[in-house]
Amino acid sequence: MFLLLALLLLVFVPSPWNLAAALVSALLGAAEVLFWERRMRRHKVRTGIDELVGSTGQVTAPLDPAGQIIIRGEFWEAHSPIPMAAGTRVRVVRIEDLRLEVRPVEESASWAAGSAAVLLVVLALAGCGGDEGPNASEEYADGVCSSLSTWADDVEATVKTLADQGLSIDEQDVRSAVDDVKAANEELTDDLDGLGAPETEDGEQAEQELDDLATALSAQVDKVDEALDSGSRPAAIAGTITNAVATGATAVNSTYQNLRQLDPAGELRDAFEDSDECKQLEDQLDRDND
Repeated sequence: MFLLLALLLLVFVPSPWNLAAALVSALLGAAEVLFWERRMRRHKVRTGIDELVGSTGQVTAPLDPAGQIIIRGEFWEAHSPIPMAAGTRVRVVRIEDLRLEVRPVEESASWAAGSAAVLLVVLALAGCGGDEGPNASEEYADGVCSSLSTWADDVEATVKTLADQGLSIDEQDVRSAVDDVKAANEELTDDLDGLGAPETEDGEQAEQELDDLATALSAQVDKVDEALDSGSRPAAIAGTITNAVATGATAVNSTYQNLRQLDPAGELRDAFEDSDECKQLEDQLDRDND
């Protein structure tokens, strides 16, 4: 399609602009072909439990050496010779008797030099068009960090309310706090689902990170519901809510750090580093850790 556009531009646009316009269109066509070729190459058909090898997940019960992880929305028994705390990101290296052997996720870097060079040339030629606003990666980073920041504000307010009431808290207050946490989690999940996967080499892994976070938060809500149905004293249930929120905050922080490490040499990393929304989120996380 871009090649046909290049021919049309060459014929109908006055010289010498027709040559520049045709060159830009041809380069865009080449970049599109290269992008889809690389994307299709990464999709390999794998079936059965073996497809989990190489996938990443998150520790839900400490590994020392055995414990539990969550991966692709499912809980699995896991084993690691390296002790790991809850919230640690792990990668599956082997499967034996339905038990996953995992290792901590290590930073990996990949750099598509050919396609990057083509895109840089295109952007340089098209740069005379002026400021075109944020690109897709910047919008994705802003959306993720804004959603996580809103969730942190909402649950922080809920925990503060519980702490202020102390031992005088009653069942009505506890149920209201539970509803607030559920609403914050649902809003976060809906916002992250709406973002989809960024159009980068590590886009699918970024989407999986957010899916794992949503599952981890849902598991914490289930714990709160169990405490609520157990008939425990309101003060004890309030403590369960506070612990669940703290665990959720750890998962949010871990997910954010993992997203920042994806595509370490590319535009997604730069988008997270330059985003004002992400800088605000980092300030919140720093305050929570102090």
